[in-house]
Amino acid sequence: MVLEQAHMQAQRILEPVFTEILDELGKTVHMRNILCRLALDGRPYKDTPAHPSGVARTIDKLLEKGIVEKVTRGQYRV
Repeated sequence: MVLEQAHMQAQRILEPVFTEILDELGKTVHMRNILCRLALDGRPYKDTPAHPSGVARTIDKLLEKGIVEKVTRGQYRV
Protein backbone atom coordinates (compact mmCIF):
# COMPACT_ATOMS: atom_id res chain seq x y z
CA MET A 1 0.00 0.00 0.00
CA VAL A 2 2.79 2.45 0.90
CA LEU A 3 4.68 1.66 -2.28
CA GLU A 4 1.53 2.19 -4.33
CA GLN A 5 0.94 5.58 -2.70
CA ALA A 6 4.56 6.60 -3.25
CA HIS A 7 4.31 5.61 -6.91
CA MET A 8 1.13 7.63 -7.41
CA GLN A 9 2.66 10.64 -5.64
CA ALA A 10 5.78 10.45 -7.81
CA GLN A 11 3.61 10.31 -10.93
CA ARG A 12 1.64 13.39 -9.83
CA ILE A 13 4.83 15.32 -9.09
CA LEU A 14 6.72 14.31 -12.24
CA GLU A 15 3.86 14.36 -14.76
CA PRO A 16 4.01 18.14 -15.39
CA VAL A 17 7.78 18.00 -15.84
CA PHE A 18 7.63 15.18 -18.37
CA THR A 19 4.67 16.77 -20.16
CA GLU A 20 6.67 19.98 -20.57
CA ILE A 21 9.71 18.07 -21.87
CA LEU A 22 7.59 16.09 -24.34
CA ASP A 23 5.79 19.22 -25.51
CA GLU A 24 9.14 20.88 -26.17
CA LEU A 25 10.41 17.81 -28.02
CA GLY A 26 7.28 17.67 -30.11
CA LYS A 27 8.15 21.03 -31.64
CA THR A 28 10.95 19.50 -33.71
CA VAL A 29 10.11 17.49 -36.79
CA HIS A 30 11.19 13.97 -35.84
CA MET A 31 12.24 14.26 -32.20
CA ARG A 32 9.14 12.82 -30.54
CA ASN A 33 8.84 10.05 -33.14
CA ILE A 34 12.47 9.00 -32.71
CA LEU A 35 12.16 9.15 -28.91
CA CYS A 36 9.11 6.88 -29.04
CA ARG A 37 10.95 4.44 -31.30
CA LEU A 38 13.87 4.34 -28.89
CA ALA A 39 11.55 3.75 -25.95
CA LEU A 40 9.52 1.03 -27.67
CA ASP A 41 12.04 -1.09 -29.51
CA GLY A 42 15.34 0.78 -29.58
CA ARG A 43 15.42 0.85 -33.40
CA PRO A 44 15.13 4.48 -34.47
CA TYR A 45 16.27 3.92 -38.06
CA LYS A 46 13.80 1.17 -38.97
CA ASP A 47 10.84 2.12 -41.20
CA THR A 48 11.12 5.87 -40.64
CA PRO A 49 10.47 8.51 -43.29
CA ALA A 50 13.34 10.55 -41.82
CA HIS A 51 16.73 10.53 -43.51
CA PRO A 52 19.33 8.60 -41.49
CA SER A 53 21.40 11.75 -40.93
CA GLY A 54 18.29 13.47 -39.53
CA VAL A 55 17.73 10.54 -37.18
CA ALA A 56 21.38 10.76 -36.07
CA ARG A 57 21.07 14.51 -35.40
CA THR A 58 17.90 13.92 -33.43
CA ILE A 59 19.58 11.24 -31.32
CA ASP A 60 22.51 13.62 -30.71
CA LYS A 61 20.07 16.25 -29.43
CA LEU A 62 18.37 13.71 -27.17
CA LEU A 63 21.79 12.70 -25.82
CA GLU A 64 22.72 16.36 -25.21
CA LYS A 65 19.48 16.94 -23.29
CA GLY A 66 20.11 13.84 -21.18
CA ILE A 67 16.88 12.20 -22.28
CA VAL A 68 18.60 9.16 -23.76
CA GLU A 69 21.84 7.44 -22.89
CA LYS A 70 24.09 5.56 -25.29
CA VAL A 71 24.56 1.97 -24.17
CA THR A 72 26.64 0.64 -27.06
CA ARG A 73 26.97 1.48 -30.73
CA GLY A 74 23.44 1.83 -32.07
CA GLN A 75 21.77 1.08 -28.73
CA TYR A 76 20.24 3.69 -26.50
CA ARG A 77 18.33 3.74 -23.23
CA VAL A 78 15.56 6.23 -22.48
